[in-house]
Amino acid sequence: PSSSTKNATTGPLKIGVMLALTGDSANYGKRSLNGAIWATEKLNQRGGIQGRKVELVVEDDRSSPKDAVSAFNKLTTIDGIEVVVGDIISGTTMAVVPLAQSKHILLFAPGASNPNLRGTTSIASSDNYVFRNWTSDDFDGKAMAGYILKKGVKDLGQIVQKTDYTIGLASALTTDFQKGSGKITVRQHIETSDKDI
Repeated sequence: PSSSTKNATTGPLKIGVMLALTGDSANYGKRSLNGAIWATEKLNQRGGIQGRKVELVVEDDRSSPKDAVSAFNKLTTIDGIEVVVGDIISGTTMAVVPLAQSKHILLFAPGASNPNLRGTTSIASSDNYVFRNWTSDDFDGKAMAGYILKKGVKDLGQIVQKTDYTIGLASALTTDFQKGSGKITVRQHIETSDKDI
């Protein structure tokens, strides 16, 4: 951290947590928060980080890119947080990447998998403050395409939700499926709220 760090050098070390605790992805967000709380408790039982206890400052991004931006701004501007964990969802994570980069806030996204979150060829710049520990959709798409082709399937239809995760995954699957001489015969995009197509 720079000498102008917003976090105090004594007292609790505050880490922001931005997760979908309500909305379409709440199931994932709530389980992730439970894991973060458990890890923080274990870390603090061992003395914290360099003798400082870790304190989580949690914001609900409501599974929404717009609300993710509000949550991130609240954590970084009002709470003075310099390290944010979240989100596990690609769409909400991608919405805050430009803010993390411009504000020099470390953003660790455990679960966001869209290929555009990787490296300097994406929305992340060469002065990168964004990290993740999850495989990219292009890796998963390649594995799925290989499995389907190995089963002898040459024609494939897709039903794709209109989310950054599923669009990225479908795109990666399509690329590798077609490289293996497969053909996408139909692709239908749906909204997460659709009941019938």
